[in-house]
Amino acid sequence: MIAIFLLVLLGIGVVGYYLYSLQPAGGNQEKIFVVNRGEPTRSIASRLERQGLIRNDLAFLAYLRLNDKVGKLQAGSFKLSSGDSVSGIVSDLQKGRIDEWITFVEGQRREEYADLLNENFNLPEEEFLSLTRGKEGRLFPDSYLLPTDVVVPQVIKKLIDNFDQKWQTVDNQTEMTENQVLILASLVEREAKTNEARKVVAGILHKRWQSDWPLQVDATVQYAKGSTNNWWPNVTSQDLKTIDSPYNTYLYKGLPPMPICNPSLSSIKAVVNYQETDYWFYISDRSGKMHYAETIDEHNANIREYLD
Repeated sequence: MIAIFLLVLLGIGVVGYYLYSLQPAGGNQEKIFVVNRGEPTRSIASRLERQGLIRNDLAFLAYLRLNDKVGKLQAGSFKLSSGDSVSGIVSDLQKGRIDEWITFVEGQRREEYADLLNENFNLPEEEFLSLTRGKEGRLFPDSYLLPTDVVVPQVIKKLIDNFDQKWQTVDNQTEMTENQVLILASLVEREAKTNEARKVVAGILHKRWQSDWPLQVDATVQYAKGSTNNWWPNVTSQDLKTIDSPYNTYLYKGLPPMPICNPSLSSIKAVVNYQETDYWFYISDRSGKMHYAETIDEHNANIREYLD
């Protein structure tokens, strides 16, 4: 009987402490709390307790589990108060964000940015495209925490400011201008996927350019052919011969007029630190592995072996 009594008493104590822990932490102190994309719930609970917004992180986690709210907290920034109960804070973390994360992927063109902004923030695509004309390559791909009521000029400023900061880390000891670096980096971004391959491909394209060869980059023809249905369509051998665009690097020598996408910092640095080799040709097989060649005969053999 004594054991049962002690167990009941312990149970009452645990329940009492749990209910106590769900009450406001006190103080009515407001803070901006940021939940990172993909952040574990355990980490969120721990930070809430450390910042004095809840009484106990374990009670917070138990509340989520008991109320089927595990995995249902949003990423973004939230205005939370230590005067709110756990239920109020959880409610805010589910639907009360004031900022929202958005990620622009390396190698996307500005039209893809416009699509994403329209989808996530209901921003007009036409305005974004109008205000970013001539800025392809400088809209730095990254994850951004944007206000839910953000407007297009604010987004563009964040993208450009981020690019300017990243560009400061680029030690461009070449004779290339910033725009030339970005054009080549955009080609490298679309053509190569690893840091090692990017440096080799950058070296090949730089050598072709300086030797007055046509660059012959499929991605530039994809850029010219792209449309709202598919911004990066497959190109045929006929496309390479017939699409009359300054971006068709099979028909026109030299660099395209502008970058064809927004490259990563890795691709930018690969261009200014390109690797010199004896290669003139490259292909990427269906698994993404690069194959290089010094002569056109070797190149054609690679095509037959890895692509046909």
